[in-house]
Amino acid sequence: MKTWIALLRGINVGGKHILPMKELVKLLESNGYKEVKTYIQSGNVVFKSDVKADFGIDDLIEKKFGFKPHVFILSKEDLEKSAANNPYNNPIGKTIHFFFLNRIPENVDYQLLDSLQADTEQYKLVDDVFYLYAPNG
Repeated sequence: MKTWIALLRGINVGGKHILPMKELVKLLESNGYKEVKTYIQSGNVVFKSDVKADFGIDDLIEKKFGFKPHVFILSKEDLEKSAANNPYNNPIGKTIHFFFLNRIPENVDYQLLDSLQADTEQYKLVDDVFYLYAPNG
């Protein structure tokens, strides 16, 4: 069995799309996912499964809770590769952010990104991961 990470967007924010993590764990376990663990109320879930496929986690949530969040799934190896490719060597974890993209962008408007960037920030796109170093938050 492989280890997978599911990142759920837009849950438990501003009182909308409430998804209790204990109930999410039960839902996933009752649908065949193994060793399901969550991180606080973030919507980050780690589990084991034989195949990635589509998983259908979004459909399970919609059926049980009445809303369908966007679910991004990556393997443990994908996460480790992203960490290894991190271009910023900074020991303070809160200053570096990884944004996982569904695919490698074909066109990037670097001029727009530069215009939005604060003086202290740096960014880099490596394949399908956008890294942001933001030392001032």
